[in-house]
This record gives sequence, structure tokens and C-alpha cells, in this order.
Amino acid sequence: MSQLKAAFEGIASTLGADPQAPTTQFGSVIDRVQFDKVMAFIDAGKKDTEVLVGGVEHKKHGHYIAPTLFINPDEHSSILQEEIFGPVLCAKSFKTEEEALKMANNTQYGLAGMLLTVKHWGLGD
Repeated sequence: MSQLKAAFEGIASTLGADPQAPTTQFGSVIDRVQFDKVMAFIDAGKKDTEVLVGGVEHKKHGHYIAPTLFINPDEHSSILQEEIFGPVLCAKSFKTEEEALKMANNTQYGLAGMLLTVKHWGLGD
């Protein structure tokens, strides 16, 4: 988690760069409407879930949101149950493959999903 947090902080430090510069890798959300939707998800998530990093508006010209990392949200939380289409990631731990499969199948939306394990990130076995 510390390495993921550091990566998110690094991304946040580059927000607001010239969007036309070839070196710019992260931009703002598309418009104020989407900004408000993403921030509403973040604000709802903050009420019952730990925020490891981010969760705030990045004060630059445009609609920038600092990349946000939530830790172990409740299985019914909107930040886990719905696609946010913004810079938000939920990390939820599990102990068994069965538990991971149950979490993966416990949503009505199937637009996108992935499972990244500690081993995937090169952080251990």
C-alpha cells in the first residue's frame, strides 16, 4: 500500500501540467458535471471508508481531482459497487480465492474489473 500511495502522490504532483505537452500523462476529468459526480462518490466514500491518499480537488485551472485510494470499503459502498469514471481506486483485501471470487461477482455492473494482487505488483508472494 505504501508503494501504491507513493505512486498516487507522484501523479497528484503532476496534475495541472500543460495538457498539450507530450510529457503530460494525467489530466483533468472532462467537465464540471463529471467533476461533481466523481467528487460526490468520493465524499460518500469518505463517510465510511478510509482514504489512504487523495480525495480532494486539485487546485489548478480545470477539473482536476487528486488520485484517490480507498482501503477496504464496505461491500455495499457505492465506491465499490459502481463505476466512477474518475481517478478513484478501491483496494480490498481477501484471504482466499473463494472470497476474491465472491467480491468480484458481488456487483450488478460488469463494465470493468480487475484483480491485482500483491504478487502482481511485485511486492511479495
